Amino acid sequence: SGNLLPADASKGIYLGVNSATAANLLDDYEEGTWTATIDSGNFSFSKNTGYYRKVGKLVYVQIYLVISGYTSGSRVNLTGLPFTSKNISSYDGHYPISCTRFSGVHESVLAVYPMVTAGGTNIKCDTTNSAGATNTSNNVEFFGSSTQVRFGGCYITD
Repeated sequence: SGNLLPADASKGIYLGVNSATAANLLDDYEEGTWTATIDSGNFSFSKNTGYYRKVGKLVYVQIYLVISGYTSGSRVNLTGLPFTSKNISSYDGHYPISCTRFSGVHESVLAVYPMVTAGGTNIKCDTTNSAGATNTSNNVEFFGSSTQVRFGGCYITD
């Protein structure tokens, strides 16, 4: 008839079952904020606060970025996710997330296909260019001096 608080912080709560199995144990929940960086170059931001919620091994992240300045370097990956993703050594190891309402990007793009990289804390941004025929994955240079972009989605951890 009230909240549950395990006496030992290393314990959890078994959900929706009649027997205790590891697959049904909720022993990790956290929420908070995170700040992104771009893996190369000097950027300044007027908005750069992301939010996350971690339930077990599933992490949901979202962020809204407004870049107010850029001086040097390439513009490829967003870094600084709050948890390292599960390292799966195959194409299954990329965790697709969404990108919406982007503007002021460096390239002329029609679509962005962001993915959390396996075993990392980066969001890699593949794009389709304005001709609509090319999907690029190397040296995309997506972020510019006036980029506004929103990312959101889920990935798993170890």
